[in-house]
Amino acid sequence: MILRLVVVTLLSAVLSVLAMLTVRLTGIDLKEVKKRTHPLVLTIALLFNLLFILSVALILKFWDHQTLAVLGFSFSIRSLLFVVFGLLFSVSFALLYVYILHRRKIVDLHFVRNGPSDGGTWYGMAFGLLVLFVAALQEEILFRGYFSYILLPGGFWTALVISAVVFTLWHFLTNHAGIFQTIDWLTGGIMLFFIYWISGSIWVAAFIHFSRNLTNVLVFDISGKNALVHFSQPVQPSYKSLYTILLSLLLMISSAIVF
Repeated sequence: MILRLVVVTLLSAVLSVLAMLTVRLTGIDLKEVKKRTHPLVLTIALLFNLLFILSVALILKFWDHQTLAVLGFSFSIRSLLFVVFGLLFSVSFALLYVYILHRRKIVDLHFVRNGPSDGGTWYGMAFGLLVLFVAALQEEILFRGYFSYILLPGGFWTALVISAVVFTLWHFLTNHAGIFQTIDWLTGGIMLFFIYWISGSIWVAAFIHFSRNLTNVLVFDISGKNALVHFSQPVQPSYKSLYTILLSLLLMISSAIVF
């Protein structure tokens, strides 16, 4: 059991490092979040994410004698409704949250009247969204799907803790990690594991993961483009973490009601 987890985690880490080195050869620093929307970076990320999904499929086939389907790819009407709710709620709640911060003079912001733009093309935006979703799907296949497949027989809490902790540490490879950013990843890992466990669907977890990432782009403007809101200064990490904690709790409660 431990060997399989170590192998698949190391494989993910190796592919992440190779992707980062490939990007670095282009002269782009992957740890600068606002440069991750460069078309070349997005293309490299898409290729390596797809390569990892293929690698997990091969591990399941030749080591576990299973297919990717064992990780849970069902998608019902109930799943669709929750996914749509999760996406709309995540963005709406974030907009309400930053507006409250603005009213309390904690942040200074203005809403972009004409919607996301910043000189981007519709093709570029669509491609960016595709890469954002595939990245979320790849992480869900590993940290929720495969980890659950291996660890859940040993107990729910063991699986949740190990999955969330490794998910958090994995992000240290390609991100600047502060205490509040670490809290965001850990909280997100717990929330996504719970939603995957209660829904039984990788698709549901992947779309909720995607909605988190999309909200970071549209509302918290982490990419510096295509945002609905512009800040004079970025939202302080402590306030961003508070939003993540509140959203995660609300989504877990909602998923428990729906599923």
